[in-house]
Amino acid sequence: MSQWESQQPFFRFSVKPERPVVSLSIILIGFCLLLVTGCAGLPKNVNLNPSYVIRDGHETALGMAMSKPLGDHPEQSGIFLLSNGLDAFVGRVILAQMAERSIDLQYYEFHQDTVGRLMIKELLLAADRGVRVRMLIDDMYGSDADDVWTALDAHPNIEVRLFNPFSRTIPKGIQWATRFKDLNHRMHSKSFTVDNQVTILGGRNIGDVYFEASPNVAFVDLDVLAIGPVVAEASEAFDQYWNSDNAYSASALAMPATSDRLAELKDKVEQASQEKEAVGYVEALKDSGLARALRQGAARFEWAQARVMYDSPEKKARGENWKSKLLISQLLP
Repeated sequence: MSQWESQQPFFRFSVKPERPVVSLSIILIGFCLLLVTGCAGLPKNVNLNPSYVIRDGHETALGMAMSKPLGDHPEQSGIFLLSNGLDAFVGRVILAQMAERSIDLQYYEFHQDTVGRLMIKELLLAADRGVRVRMLIDDMYGSDADDVWTALDAHPNIEVRLFNPFSRTIPKGIQWATRFKDLNHRMHSKSFTVDNQVTILGGRNIGDVYFEASPNVAFVDLDVLAIGPVVAEASEAFDQYWNSDNAYSASALAMPATSDRLAELKDKVEQASQEKEAVGYVEALKDSGLARALRQGAARFEWAQARVMYDSPEKKARGENWKSKLLISQLLP
């Protein structure tokens, strides 16, 4: 207490009430933020129809090509390492070109750069052939490409869902402040499964820096292209995420696109495939040894027992005693 306060004690009654007024203001601001978040938050996610992996993939060209090597190695999975970016790109695109029934892909990041546009082009071509395409993208950076997701979602054979999304009507900073516990649970799974017969799993997101297409940055990653029992496990994991309450339709989060917007996207990705940055990747689809091996069913697999480990899509709803079920807990031993 200052000397002035001791000499003027009655001011203690006029000064002290100001402290709770400040606290009350902070509480009021916080309450308003919560109210805004609640009123203008996520849409009601009640109209999504569940869908599941196809069961007739063994009848496709991929299924028949893999039937003999799988028959020679019962109960084992065939593994082919994709250690460089070019092979990792070729593997995904060739499989997309061979798809007859379905393509299921989920990624934490899907960039709209050279590799991203080339991948979108192949997904659109597959969908135009009648292939069902399900795309599940984590929404950490998903809102950066809402126009692309909604345009793809406008295709009758493509459905795009975003995992654990942010509201499109509230700044992200406010959402981090008011929904941190929910938003901090991201989907880091990365898979690319075709006709429920072949899957690519690993560390690469979709973007130039993951496929050695960037002149400035290259992430060192490893993927595996796999066949056999492990594919069914990857498909089961995908379905769990796809049908989770945390997966939202892209067109429910942002303004749905028109057929004209879809046509514009097709033109854009076609033009992108003609750019000089794409030439090396387009040529690799014709000339690489992996491309030829996949088309001819001649890829040489290593055979082993394998299983897929992953976090549950419902992990944010679990209690502390559920940590033993998380991916890191499965990997540590």
